[in-house]
Amino acid sequence: MIRACIRAVLVAGLLVTPVVTTSAPAMAQSLCNQPEPPPSCNPEPGPTPSDRSPFGAFDTLSYNAGTASVTGWTIDINGGPNNVHVYVDGQFAAAFTADQYRADVGQRYPVNGPYHGYSGSFPAPSSSGPHEVCVYGINWPDGTTPVASNYRLGCKQYNVPVPAPGNLRLYAGSRDIVIVWTDNATDETDYEVTVSWSTSCGDQEGNYPPNGTSCGYQSTWRTGAYNGGDVSARYALLPRNTYVFVTVRTYRGTAYSNAVTGSAITS
Repeated sequence: MIRACIRAVLVAGLLVTPVVTTSAPAMAQSLCNQPEPPPSCNPEPGPTPSDRSPFGAFDTLSYNAGTASVTGWTIDINGGPNNVHVYVDGQFAAAFTADQYRADVGQRYPVNGPYHGYSGSFPAPSSSGPHEVCVYGINWPDGTTPVASNYRLGCKQYNVPVPAPGNLRLYAGSRDIVIVWTDNATDETDYEVTVSWSTSCGDQEGNYPPNGTSCGYQSTWRTGAYNGGDVSARYALLPRNTYVFVTVRTYRGTAYSNAVTGSAITS
């Protein structure tokens, strides 16, 4: 009887299908959005850039009759000797290699040595007025990225004066004077002519003071540019037998030349 009950229980147990209940999966939350994320959330830093821009100086600038000259030095610790590029008024003008001996540079930077100087001459604008010259040290890349930029070593200016008129000639008549000069400029805008003289003074009734007091007079005017050759101007209504002093200047915009001067006596 006992065995029959045990057998019945075992058979019943084999027929029972177990029921397994599962819960819904939980939503995953990123720890990287927390106020203080763990170190694993931070991106790996890239390699430290090793390319460096050159450095140096633009020491001197000189100009003479259409030719400019520059000197200075530059070092690029990534290699070299590196080059320099020269710009005049924003336009490329010349390139030089900074490989000349500079004892002062070698003493200041003994690791790099003294052969980092540059000097050279190049055609430069000769139009009257100021001109800006800028020199750049050109980077010598070391093969890594990002590539370093070039470096401006400095800028300086030279000034081309306005050419003065030449060969001033004065032809005085009895009451007028003709003024002739040679135009030495190529880009002038006009000329300034000044005529001055002195004569005895009289009052409103025409009576002259007994001590022979003189009164000075002056007239200044502008005359147009001719761009080459001789230029002439005339001034009338001068007193007779009077010493007349004349000055002429060339103008280019607001810039002007030295004055040429001359004198004559009316007949």
